[in-house]
Amino acid sequence: MGIERIIKDAERKLKQEKAALKSTGPKLALEKCKGFFASSSLVFDAKIEHLPDGGKIAVLAVDVLRATATWTAIGADRPCGIHIRVKDQDGVGFMAPPPSDGGWVKAGELNGEPIPGAVMGNSPTEVWQGRFFASWVSFESTNGARAVEQAKKVPRSEIFIACLQNIDAVVHAAIEADCNRFVLVAGGFYGSATLEDTVCAGRILQCLIDVGAISMDELDDEAKIAITTAEAFIDDAKLLATLKDCQVARLLREVGREEDVDAVITGAGIDPEIWRRMKSTVLRYQEYGGLGVFIPSSQEEVE
Repeated sequence: MGIERIIKDAERKLKQEKAALKSTGPKLALEKCKGFFASSSLVFDAKIEHLPDGGKIAVLAVDVLRATATWTAIGADRPCGIHIRVKDQDGVGFMAPPPSDGGWVKAGELNGEPIPGAVMGNSPTEVWQGRFFASWVSFESTNGARAVEQAKKVPRSEIFIACLQNIDAVVHAAIEADCNRFVLVAGGFYGSATLEDTVCAGRILQCLIDVGAISMDELDDEAKIAITTAEAFIDDAKLLATLKDCQVARLLREVGREEDVDAVITGAGIDPEIWRRMKSTVLRYQEYGGLGVFIPSSQEEVE
C-alpha cells in the first residue's frame, strides 16, 4: 500500500505539473517579447490570453485593403470622430445613439456598393476635403472592424488605426502615450493572413526598432515573419505588382474596385491634400459619451 500510494502521489503531481505548464508555458515563452503580430482577428483571439502582463500596451489595427486606409483618409478630413462596428450580413446595422453635438454620417460597403443610407463605400478615393469635416462618422466594416473589436479586449491598452501611409505618425503617437509593448492585429482575409497586412505590420515593427522602442530579440515569431516579409517588399512598385494578383485584389477586381490597390500604396485617385494629411493622421480610440470612437489628431500639430 505504501508503494502504491507513492506512485499515485507521483502520478498526481506529474499531472498537476503538466497542467500548470500547459496554462503558463505560452506566456513564459512570450514574457520577454515587446512586439507581437497576429495575422488575423482569429489568430489574435488565440494569442491574447498568452500576452505577458505588465506595462502599457499599444494595439495597432491594420487592414490595408481597405478599411484602415479608408478610416485614415476620413480622419485626415478632421471629423469629430469615427465609430467603427462590424457590418451586418445585410448591411443594415443598428445605428448608435447620436452624440449630443450632432448626428451620424453613415459609411461602409456591401458587395462593392455603399450600404443602405451610406454616403460612401469603403475606399479612400471616396474621401475629399470637407466631406466629413466636423461630422461624426459611423462606419461598418468586416475584417477591419473585427480587428478593432479584438483590440478592445486588451487591458491597459491604447488602440490606434494604422495603414501604409501613417506608420511614422502612429508609432510616435504610441510611444508618446507611454506604451512599452506593441501588439499589431491584422484584419486578414476571413481568418487567414494577407500579404499587404503582413508587409504593413513588418514596416511598423521595423519603425519601432529604428526608433529604439523594441529590438529584434523582443519580437514574437509572427512579428519576425512580418519583418522578413516587409524586407522582401521594400520597393512599393514590387509590392504593388505582387498585390495585384493576390486574393483581396482579385476580389476587388470582381466588384470593380481594383484601383483601390494602387490607391492605398501610391495615393493614386485620392484627393492629394487628403493623401498628404494621411501621413500625419492618428486615429486613437476613446470613450465619448459612453460610446467608443476613434478621435483624429495630427502629428503635424504636435510637431
